[in-house]
Amino acid sequence: MYKILLVGAGQIGSRYLEGLAKLNINFELIVIEPNLDSLNTAKSRWTSACIEGRNYNIKWSNRVQPQKYEMDLAIISTSSVERCNIVKNVSETFSPKFWIMEKLLAQSKKEIDLIIKATDKSHGAWVNIPRRLDTWHKRIASEFNFKGPIKVIKTGGLWGMACNSIHLIDLVCWWTGEKILSIDTDKLDKNWIKSKREGYFEITGEMIAKFSNGSSLILRSNENFDYEFIKVYLRDNKEIVINENEGFLISPNGKKSNGSLQLQSELTAPLIKKLILENNCELPTLNISAQQHSVFINSMLKHWNVSQKLADSKVPIT
Repeated sequence: MYKILLVGAGQIGSRYLEGLAKLNINFELIVIEPNLDSLNTAKSRWTSACIEGRNYNIKWSNRVQPQKYEMDLAIISTSSVERCNIVKNVSETFSPKFWIMEKLLAQSKKEIDLIIKATDKSHGAWVNIPRRLDTWHKRIASEFNFKGPIKVIKTGGLWGMACNSIHLIDLVCWWTGEKILSIDTDKLDKNWIKSKREGYFEITGEMIAKFSNGSSLILRSNENFDYEFIKVYLRDNKEIVINENEGFLISPNGKKSNGSLQLQSELTAPLIKKLILENNCELPTLNISAQQHSVFINSMLKHWNVSQKLADSKVPIT
């Protein structure tokens, strides 16, 4: 029987649970969530998602138990401020063969490096940047020639630039096969916005990311803008428009096609089954995502310190 550990059963973690309930292989699941309200919500969602007639082996806890217990897979879906210490603790206690971690990986380059070190004896680690798994985005990737250099522009209102930019960075890396080199934050606003999650902040304005073969990514967030889209300019200047919220794509010839992003609860079961049975998956590896995260986190930390007149070692985003 396969052994799976889920640490963090909040908003994202409970969606993993909904997906795990659909997993049609025998497995034992341990769920760790220190917040009682989140734990109760997770239990409710698990009960609703369970398939009648299937036997489940699940244990609930509010902390990592001190005894050693080897796991096949650890899913870390906590917030960024906790992740580094949790990964080290889980590695020492459970020695997982495989890891899946949520973004943002951490709040500093130092923490990212420590996460890599803590998982270096495992058989593999990946970061859940799920457009690489999404059926619609895989179809888009196969339909168009994204060989760089290309130009991508993401424009929207309060779409969570600090929290979600890493998705767009990885998207360009996946499409083009390039690495991110730098991010210019000079056009970001100086005022940070308190996030819905206590202790975290969001930002608006504009960032420009540069990639290794000349591609670029412009990210724009403006509270007065109520329409969200991604524009892609291919090498021949042909334009693609992707609207993920409304679920459509406009091709260079003007043809409109429909699509939709899959939910985490839909992606989880096939992702984990493939990972456990084939020892691989389509998510970006920890090393690939860590490089992207490091460039992004360093740029955001610099802007945080300059705009707030601080000298912090971590940037409070998740």
